[in-house]
Formats: sequence, structure tokens, C-alpha cells
Amino acid sequence: MLNRVDPPRVLWSTAERELRAYIDALGSFSRNARLYLWVAFLGGFTVGVTRIIFNLYIQALGFDAAFLGQLLAVTTAAAGITALPAGLLTDRWGTKRSLVWGSVGVGCGVFGQLVLTTPLLLLVSGALAGAGGAIALAAQAPFLAHHSSRRERTYLFSTMAALFLVSTIVGNLLGGHVPQWLQDSRLALSEVWSYRATLLAAGAASAFTLPVLFLLRETYQPPETRRWTLTRRSATALAKLITTDGLIRLGAGLSIPFLNVFFVQELGTSAAFFGTMSAVSLGLRVVATLGAPILATRLGPVLSIALTQLASVPLLLLIGFPPALGFAAAAYVTRNSLMNMAFPVRDSFAMTIVDRSSRATVTAALLLTNNLAAALSTAVGGQLISAFGYRPGFLGTALLYVLAATAFALLFRGQAAQPAPER
Repeated sequence: MLNRVDPPRVLWSTAERELRAYIDALGSFSRNARLYLWVAFLGGFTVGVTRIIFNLYIQALGFDAAFLGQLLAVTTAAAGITALPAGLLTDRWGTKRSLVWGSVGVGCGVFGQLVLTTPLLLLVSGALAGAGGAIALAAQAPFLAHHSSRRERTYLFSTMAALFLVSTIVGNLLGGHVPQWLQDSRLALSEVWSYRATLLAAGAASAFTLPVLFLLRETYQPPETRRWTLTRRSATALAKLITTDGLIRLGAGLSIPFLNVFFVQELGTSAAFFGTMSAVSLGLRVVATLGAPILATRLGPVLSIALTQLASVPLLLLIGFPPALGFAAAAYVTRNSLMNMAFPVRDSFAMTIVDRSSRATVTAALLLTNNLAAALSTAVGGQLISAFGYRPGFLGTALLYVLAATAFALLFRGQAAQPAPER
């Protein structure tokens, strides 16, 4: 008699095995890695508030979509231009000092954007924030890769992303609801001041990341090879990553930075509605991000990354061309999770296929090209919106996403089986 398989039991056994693998990986994280998880958690709160209302704050000051696109583009371009020097600083300073000074730069730039209101000073402050972010990000991936083994690396990147998302959810909710509460309360703040006060409070909260960063122990050793010298293997991998990431950034800039303005001004929702919707979206993304390593184990990192990106494209079009608001909201919630769930896997994958001595170089080069592509695309996106509305941007984003996912699957097929040596 044939043995029958009990699907629920098999499913439970698989889930239990994967959960045990996660718990084992968490227990093996180094002290520095665990401390940096707190940095990600604290930083996510400020990011969550900013993503909901910063664009609305700029428009409440009286600026149009074209200037908003320029401001976002300048911030992103400054991050790109700073990326390679930031990589050199990481080699000279070590990852800890880069993380500290990068965070200080972001804080000063964001504070300037909230207390200054003239166009030129807003652009300068945005550039400072972008440059500081580039310095911190240039050190982040090499720092995490240096303080994790190959076995636990995917779990560390995914755990960091999940914690960041959890705190971002809180920031989304507060960013969406607090400004309205400040306007309706006895304080009766104006729209501009309600946004400004909320953003300043969120920025003050992120200052708590600095004490945690100072607790990190610097053990990073700069590579012996010169930064601008890449092995052939790493250079090939970098060229492929620039191609696929560049297509993603070019596509995203046409519509994604303007989604909060699109929902509020085009679809007639409130900031509170958008904040709640974003929080729900990020809640699903936390679950999806934690499940990404499992999907990568089953399908391989390359296929899992490409498929989740492709699956998000129809939902993006449903946001831009919704038959009703409910369809757009549901599509936004689901698309955000699908498009972004595999990014930690992609970051871990990128650090695995290049030599250890090239990790900081590759990270800096990707920051440079990705941010310049995003800056160009965001500037174009703002102009498109001012001239033709939002729909052309959604179509352009969808097309470039399809090209990016297809290129990733083709360029990296079979690559996961050939990790770079740890040297």
C-alpha cells in the first residue's frame, strides 16, 4: 500500500525547519551586526514619516511638481556623485566612521530642508542630505558583509530590512495622521506647520541612532588592493548589476517618488489615508521580506528576484489606471511588497558574487550609477507630470521594470552556483 503524503504536515514541517534556520542565524549574528539592527530600526521611523508627507510639505510651501522633481533629483544626484568618494572614505576611515559621519550629514541636510524655504537653500540642503546618505550607504553593505558569514548573510540582510520596515510602518501611520491632528487640535497649526512639526519630531527621534553607532567596534580592514582595481570577475558582475539596477532606477523615478502626491491630488485621498495604506503595505512587505530567503532557497536568488519584480508590473499599471480608488489602494499595497521583497536577497547576492576586496568598490559604483539614473528619471518625471499628468510616467516605469527583470534573469542565470571566493 502506498504511503499517502499529508500536505498540512509537510507544510508545517517545512515552516518549522525554516523558522529554526532563522532562529539559528539570529543567534549567530555578531555583536556589531546586532547593534546595527537597532540603527536600522531607529532610522526606519524617520524614513516612514518623511516618505508620507515630505513631498506634500514641499507643495504646501507653494512649489509645483516640476520643482519637487528638481529637489528630489538634486538630492539623488548628490548621493550619486558622492558615492565613489564615499567608498574611498570607507577605505580610509573604516566603516564605523563612515556610518557616523554619513548619518550626521543626513541629519543636517534634512534639518535645513525643514527650516529653510527659499528654492536655492532647499536644493543645497537636499544635496547635503543626499551626500550624507551616500557615505552611510557606501559603508553599510560592506559592514554587514564583513560581520557575517556566507551562511547567515542572507538572513542578516533580510532581518535588517524587516526591522527597518516595521519601524517605517509606525512612521507611515504617524506621518499620515499627526499633521491632521495638529491642524484639528487646539494648536490649530497651518498645513505647512503641521507637516514641518511632524517632520522635525521624526528627525529628532532619528538622532538616537548616533549613540548606537558609537558603540560599534571597528574591525574592518581596508583591502590591500587599490580601490579602483577590480578583478575581472568583480568587474563583470558590476557591469551586469549596473545594467539591471540602472533600468530599475530609470523606471522608478518616472512615477514612484510622486505616488503620495498622486493619491492625494489625483485620486482625492488624504495624507492619513495614504499613510495608513502605506503602513498596511509595509506590514505585508515585512512578511514577504522575511520569506524572501526561503523563496531564494527554493528557486534560487536570480529567479526569485526576477519573478517578484515582473509580478509587480500589472499592479503598477492598475495604480496608474484604476477603475476605482479601491483597486488602486489594493494594487499599491500588494505591488510594494512584491517589488521590494527580494531587494535584501539581491544585496546579499551582489556581495556574494564579487570578491571581498571589491565589495566597497562595487557598492560605491552602484550607488553612483543608480542615484544618477534615479536623479535624471525623477527630474524627467516631474516635468512629465507638469506637462502631461501622471499616466505617461506609469507606462514608462512598467516598461523599464519588465526590461530590468528580464535582463537580470538572462545576465545572471547560473551565477548563484558560482560564488566568489572569500578573499
